[in-house]
Amino acid sequence: MTRAKKPGYRLTADLAEGGNILITDRGNRYFIIIMDDFTRYKWFRPMTKKSQALKEVKAFITAFRN
Repeated sequence: MTRAKKPGYRLTADLAEGGNILITDRGNRYFIIIMDDFTRYKWFRPMTKKSQALKEVKAFITAFRN
């Protein structure tokens, strides 16, 4: 796959679990890392449940477009 030709053209996302070691004070055990393929800039979204992932990605895309 070739790299994106401009910022925002292709975003990738990974969902990860911090396990018992990585839990924030607010109880966030899971997180999503979203990366812009062109700039390699990364955004981090902490979550308390995996089921929040789709909602977080949709919110990110909405904010990114605006």
